[in-house]
Amino acid sequence: MRAEFHWLALAALGVAAWWYAGKAREQADVVANRLCTELHCQRLDQAVSLARVRLARGAHGVTLRRVYRFEFSTTGADRRVGEIGLDNGHARWARLDHPDGPLHIDLGAARGSA
Repeated sequence: MRAEFHWLALAALGVAAWWYAGKAREQADVVANRLCTELHCQRLDQAVSLARVRLARGAHGVTLRRVYRFEFSTTGADRRVGEIGLDNGHARWARLDHPDGPLHIDLGAARGSA
């Protein structure tokens, strides 16, 4: 009986991790679309990909930090890279390889929460 409970708990943990990872990817996708719209860029491939994931120390303790990468174009003929950093599923920053110079956008301050 105890072994079945452990397997059930492990399966539930796996489902929860998969669900939270999907929500974080959706959040990164929304932010990438918004950034491209606001900066008058064309979003390429309509996808974000997980570039890095690690534990990090944040203002409120240990957080799960994910960095998602996406591609965009400023002219329709170029291909540039952007990254979005999420802490525990909340967008905190974005970096874009813009032709006018690299852009670093603090998304945590824009949300109005720490």
